[in-house]
Amino acid sequence: DIEKINIKEKFNNIFIIHTLEHLKKRIPTLKKLKNLLTDKGTLYVATPNANAISRQIAVKMGLIKKNNSVTPGERSHGHQITYDLKKLENDIITAGLSIQKSGGIFFKPLANFQIDLAIKKKIIDQNYLDACYELGNLYKDFCSSIFIIAKKK
Repeated sequence: DIEKINIKEKFNNIFIIHTLEHLKKRIPTLKKLKNLLTDKGTLYVATPNANAISRQIAVKMGLIKKNNSVTPGERSHGHQITYDLKKLENDIITAGLSIQKSGGIFFKPLANFQIDLAIKKKIIDQNYLDACYELGNLYKDFCSSIFIIAKKK
């Protein structure tokens, strides 16, 4: 349990990938992780994105109340929050970390099951997936996941 972790060792790199949204004590945990970094260490954080186009479509369809709502499915998997980039950046800064880089990973206009079905039926291919990845570099706030690379202040 990362919230209860008690390690004395210092690390050059710590990765917390699709984990932060599961935690109840996010800021204290981020502070604890900051203290586990060496002076030049780096924290890598990635979470699902509340503003992903697929979520925004679901809101417009009435399937989700708000972009940052935690859906029943997400709650059943232990999600406590659905981050947007601004909220994630705020939590990182509040924890006393300095943001080196932030961005998005994979522009996702469809839900996962829709993408899987479209691949299976050969409606979309690797070129489509590559294009979605490239669009993620342009439209970070609309990607399926968001990330931050941070260091100690």
